[in-house]
Amino acid sequence: MVGITLSPEQIRTAPPEVRQWLEHEIAHSLGLSPSAEPGPPDAPDLAACNPQEWQS
Repeated sequence: MVGITLSPEQIRTAPPEVRQWLEHEIAHSLGLSPSAEPGPPDAPDLAACNPQEWQS
């Protein structure tokens, strides 16, 4: 097992995907979440397209 220490500044400046992964891992280690893997980063549910794109 390996342990690491991160400063609040390192966590604050980490990319959103890393912060989401850290949140998941911490919650899982404390027994606060299901063991499912985190979902994809904030992806939009809908995408915009114009009428020509929709018809093709």
